[in-house]
Amino acid sequence: MTAGTGRLVAHMDRLLSKTFRDPANRRLAKHLRHEQPWLFTFLHCPGIEATNNAAERALRPAVVARKTWGGNRTENGAKTQQILISVLATCRQQGKDSFDRITQLFRSPIPIVLDLIPNSS
Repeated sequence: MTAGTGRLVAHMDRLLSKTFRDPANRRLAKHLRHEQPWLFTFLHCPGIEATNNAAERALRPAVVARKTWGGNRTENGAKTQQILISVLATCRQQGKDSFDRITQLFRSPIPIVLDLIPNSS
């Protein structure tokens, strides 16, 4: 751990050791104390981002689609949408043609979704 990281953790410890009067602040401090071991992982693990912006951006198309369509009428519809959105996003991330991939999935006599996952075979 670098000196800067150590100072940051020590500062966080001091902040979280205070007594908070406001119930919302107490809940937040309790949550941060519980999550503290993982809060600064990005500082000492290369490749881990400090924010979840990439995940938020990845979810945005599904949220916009859900709002545009007015949601799903059934739980099965919601599950189907989740799977399709996941397959489409995975294809996009891997640079694969999503239409071809979904066509393969529908034509396959056995499930081949795991073929989308690197190193799954």
